[in-house]
Amino acid sequence: MKATVKKKVNDAVIEFELEGKDLKEVMLQAQPLLEDDNCWLDGFDDALVKWETSLAEKDGSKYIYVKKVARKDGKIATRTLGTYKGDYGHFWNKWEEYKKETKELNPDDIGF
Repeated sequence: MKATVKKKVNDAVIEFELEGKDLKEVMLQAQPLLEDDNCWLDGFDDALVKWETSLAEKDGSKYIYVKKVARKDGKIATRTLGTYKGDYGHFWNKWEEYKKETKELNPDDIGF
């Protein structure tokens, strides 16, 4: 079975072609595309949500990260696209508000 999904991502419309053995497999592949692009965390009502991608390398392996990023009133929340074990489909992790980590300085680290 084949299906085509058109999805508005940021300011572009991307057409995805999906293929699977049956409707359920195609819907599993389409799931990350069918979800609304809004953040449901408190304080993020009507937040601007954009899709962002990045490439990272760790231990000689390359990883592609796809994230939805919500920005509102100086706050940032992210939701990352995950992959099921066996690489048979994708899902969105829950929204998480970004909290900048603060580290207390140790006088021994300053070098005086």
